[in-house]
Amino acid sequence: MKIADASAWQCLDTAHGRLWWLPSLRALRPTHLDLSDPAAWARSQPGQWVAVLEQADRALIMVDIACRTSVLFTRNPRASASDPSPWVIATTSEALWPHMRAVRGDRQAAAEFRHLGFVSGTDTLVEGIHGASAGQIITLSASGFRVDYTVDREAATPREESAERYFARFGRRIEEACGRVLELAGDRQLLVPLSGGADSRLLVALLRRLGAANVTTFTYGVAGSREVEISRRIAEGVGFTWHGVTIDPHQARRRWSEASTADFLRATWSGRALPHIQDWYALGELARTGVMEPGAIVLPGHTIVGVYHDSYDPTFSPTRRLSRRQLHAELAEHHYVLRSHPEYAELAARPREQIAAFLDRWWGDEDPRYRAFVVGAYNVVERQAKYINNSMRAYEHFGCEWALPMLDRDVVDEWMRVPVDLIDPSRAAYVRWANEVYSEVTGSSADYFGSRVSQAPASARSRVRAALAATGLLEAASRTYGQVVSLRHPMAFEALRGPLNQAQYARRIMSGVTTLGVFADLFVANRWVPGHAIVPED
Repeated sequence: MKIADASAWQCLDTAHGRLWWLPSLRALRPTHLDLSDPAAWARSQPGQWVAVLEQADRALIMVDIACRTSVLFTRNPRASASDPSPWVIATTSEALWPHMRAVRGDRQAAAEFRHLGFVSGTDTLVEGIHGASAGQIITLSASGFRVDYTVDREAATPREESAERYFARFGRRIEEACGRVLELAGDRQLLVPLSGGADSRLLVALLRRLGAANVTTFTYGVAGSREVEISRRIAEGVGFTWHGVTIDPHQARRRWSEASTADFLRATWSGRALPHIQDWYALGELARTGVMEPGAIVLPGHTIVGVYHDSYDPTFSPTRRLSRRQLHAELAEHHYVLRSHPEYAELAARPREQIAAFLDRWWGDEDPRYRAFVVGAYNVVERQAKYINNSMRAYEHFGCEWALPMLDRDVVDEWMRVPVDLIDPSRAAYVRWANEVYSEVTGSSADYFGSRVSQAPASARSRVRAALAATGLLEAASRTYGQVVSLRHPMAFEALRGPLNQAQYARRIMSGVTTLGVFADLFVANRWVPGHAIVPED
């Protein structure tokens, strides 16, 4: 076994092998070094990290529940025939290329990527390179590799208790995770991306309750964004410094064409997902103006809430039985949407087999108690780990460290036991509780950012969605709304359209391709930043 980017890792000798450790915060250390049971050890570690246990006849890649960063691996072409673990491991695909016989794009993976925005399973866009995901343990040996998990659906047994009692305990878990971050941070700047929603306001409220001092919040969007004003008031309520970054679409388009943007994409690309570029403009401005202090720690409000019980069905019920075929279709219809053709996941062999393999692992007996958990597990292991949480690479590119206290292991474990009557795709009970915490800490209240539709009662929204679905208009209404937003996005995403002019971009959007679908097409074709190739080509 070889670590291609070994200089980035910490190396610790244990009684059970050499441990390679890479945390999101350099000060974070393993709580203990008893690795006699690697899965139990991984479950006991707080924070965000990846680790490799190097042993005589194998190597184990272990990843925290949030997937701290992509860990990639490939067979070493120069390994001897007697090598018991002929693998090379790294956190970037570029670090692995010198150890491959040839660097080629994976065409089947690229086809799926254009519908999904990432590559499902352990494959990447580069032929021969594989990757680990959230809560996984990958065992590498001479015979190949095996995938296991530190999360089990049996742990997702809902409790039966009141919302007040449950959220009191859930809140303590998040507060404890925030407290651990504060201990590691010392007097360093904490930089919090603040939106008008529930997650980030809960985070800043808990930081204020814990007495965090050096906290700077920031919000970004185009001029006139309602979210920016709400976020400013939230920061004012907790008494933290706030900076608003106004995104100028014309300036963003000019900056996107610069060579530094290609450098950003190379640094933040995981090898298997579209680089997450939402913070790109704002982080550049914060660095340029000196708002971002050297070595700052970024604390995004990414959370487990929602992904473990989200449902894509307008007639959602947490106890409704669903056949395997229906669940397969539900996953496809929610995730394979970048080209508005979710049937691709039913017709093409690769995605069909990938979803089937996922359901083999997580579904099984169609017990309705586990339906929401299975849907959420796909979110966590696939989309959130590979695309959403990979946005942490952007912070690293700008010289920051980061932590996700609302995705700490104890927080995740607690949410997996959420009472059934609190399972609601709108997150209504959680949003109400988060607002109560904010009001308790600040003595004030602040508006909740969202469309007028999203602020309507959950029961009313469900009735409207069900009616639209019954008349066949739900998909059309959703698509029309998405197209309007895409053409004038609150984050000015339309400015990042690569070589396309406005008319070409608009035609693609109106044909049913989403903004991320346009970005995925340009990315795999190496046209997103004209003149700069990121993805290997045949």
